[in-house]
Amino acid sequence: MESRANLPGGVEGAAAAIVGNTLYITHGSRGGVSTYGDSAAVSAYSLAGDSWTVTDLKDASQARADLAGVAAPDGRIYAIGGKVNVLTGASNQAVLDTVEAYTPPTASTNANSWQTRAPMPT
Repeated sequence: MESRANLPGGVEGAAAAIVGNTLYITHGSRGGVSTYGDSAAVSAYSLAGDSWTVTDLKDASQARADLAGVAAPDGRIYAIGGKVNVLTGASNQAVLDTVEAYTPPTASTNANSWQTRAPMPT
């Protein structure tokens, strides 16, 4: 089995979606053993280049984990639902109805932006 580049840092409860030749990991709980917390970060893995980009991508407005992610035909990645305070053990682990759409940068556009969409019905 071929070895591939590891995602820098740990993450769990994240969403993943592929757009073009890039795998995007959004949100999740990230950090070290004592500093884990909900994240709004985006990481991108180039399938062709076997490399990660973790610093040049715009964070979402809502940090969360345990969410759903999907790539849409228009090239956007939707981050749907999830929870906050997942790993703190706090009683306020709110379940979210939040929906955000990420437009990643491409060869033809430097978009790299998030937009809040209508919340999920509850």
